[in-house]
Amino acid sequence: MRVGQHVETGDKIGELGAQESLENGGYSFVTTRQQLLDLPPTTEKAWGTFSCNALYGDLDRVFFNPQEPSLVECTSKAIGLLSRNTTGFFLMVEGSEVDWGSHANDPVKVVSDYLAFDSAVAAAVDFARTDGSTEVLVFSDHDNGGMSLGARGDDYTSVSPGHVTGAIRRCSMTCTEFPDTLIRYKNANGPVDWSIIADRFRALMGIDSLTPEDMLYTIPESVNAGAANYEDIAKVGAILSRRCSIGWTTNGHTGNNVPIYSLLTPGLGTIDNTDIARYCAHLLGVDLRQTGNEFFVALNGLFSDVEASVTLNTTGVTDGKGFATIQTANTTVTLPFFKDFCTTADGRTVALPGITVYSQLNNTVYVAAATKDLITGVRIPLPFRVTYRDFTFSERDPATVTVFTITGRQIKTVRLTSGTTATIDFPSITSTLPAGCYTLRVTSHGTSHVNRFSIVR
Repeated sequence: MRVGQHVETGDKIGELGAQESLENGGYSFVTTRQQLLDLPPTTEKAWGTFSCNALYGDLDRVFFNPQEPSLVECTSKAIGLLSRNTTGFFLMVEGSEVDWGSHANDPVKVVSDYLAFDSAVAAAVDFARTDGSTEVLVFSDHDNGGMSLGARGDDYTSVSPGHVTGAIRRCSMTCTEFPDTLIRYKNANGPVDWSIIADRFRALMGIDSLTPEDMLYTIPESVNAGAANYEDIAKVGAILSRRCSIGWTTNGHTGNNVPIYSLLTPGLGTIDNTDIARYCAHLLGVDLRQTGNEFFVALNGLFSDVEASVTLNTTGVTDGKGFATIQTANTTVTLPFFKDFCTTADGRTVALPGITVYSQLNNTVYVAAATKDLITGVRIPLPFRVTYRDFTFSERDPATVTVFTITGRQIKTVRLTSGTTATIDFPSITSTLPAGCYTLRVTSHGTSHVNRFSIVR
């Protein structure tokens, strides 16, 4: 984020046609706080895009854009919609603004956005305690800024909690956004100097007067040039930090350990951050190795046994661009990086069974294993027939309702007696499916069995 560069109007999506694509895919598309709150509880799929840049922090949102929802509002709405799924759900919520505040050595942003994150955690914990079978994990991916309560030169016996919190409480916005107000003032009224800046500090940051040390910073020069970066924000942060005895060691990440909290498994102790994924997989009953073999296969190796050439275009990959091209004797297919579709030589868009991932570390593209069948033209007969044998036995209910769905769409419900075999024909549904990869899910006794197939037309 560049301070002073927030865009007030324009396309919030960033890609032409993205909103239309999402709505065509059944998503309820919302762009304001009220639209989010008004989503009916029966909403199946929702997509919220509330800014054409980063969202404002919790303290700044009211000042700059009250149409943006808070983190706790997003969390509560997500839990409300997802908890309707009787098979469970996974939700990840990030209080990302704390990290940015730490990069900028902005004590106001760190504190205010951590409190906003704490409110989101409270919403999740309240639901989990009521539900009784939901885990809540709270953790950071790294420490940042080296923030300390007590700065060099302080007398630690005389620094009170009120001294630390009082200066922060008097601020009506974060140090991060303070330069933006100066830039707006400059754009409307002309160049600023330290007298104007001191007035703004008094009005917005609760600092009555600036010292000669404060005015050594080059804040007027940056503001009058029309831009402010992390270094400029850190200067504002330093002015405030000196008044509340908060110290910093860096504008970057540190190697300090960070805490992890678990609702169901308290006292996890010191663990490697990658163990969090393994713990989540354990709770979800997911085999990470099997998932990796299914959805993250090196593209070159996947096509090593067929006549095909694979080329990569990594131009703009740091901005989420780039693509891989696969050419066989029969077709040429392009796979955009970080997308779940490919395009064919005749311009058709075809859904993939997973996301195409490019790793800069080893210059390798990873795709789902089923991508090979789709591209090389493996076909299934249409209409096709599925035979399913219910091997599950339940003494309480020897006959069970078995549901067949294709990619989330329920297409057949039958009642099977344990040990019997059902043959299901799907002529109508498969004859209308477009080319792509699909999931056939068979659910009975609360357990799902998944098979995947491809259609090439």
